[in-house]
Amino acid sequence: MEAIGVSADLRPYGSLTVRFWQLREIPATLAALWDAYITPMIDTCVRHIQPQKGDSHES
Repeated sequence: MEAIGVSADLRPYGSLTVRFWQLREIPATLAALWDAYITPMIDTCVRHIQPQKGDSHES
């Protein structure tokens, strides 16, 4: 595929804007890691701990 274009983001950003963006990325990255790794592990553990329907351990 042939394409022609220009960068849409040519304006310079001030140091405050860049710092804000960098600081914003820290909690966003932590939240993404939590969603990708921790939540699935917790869900798996909870499924193994909770008795399933028809389980012989139910009272």
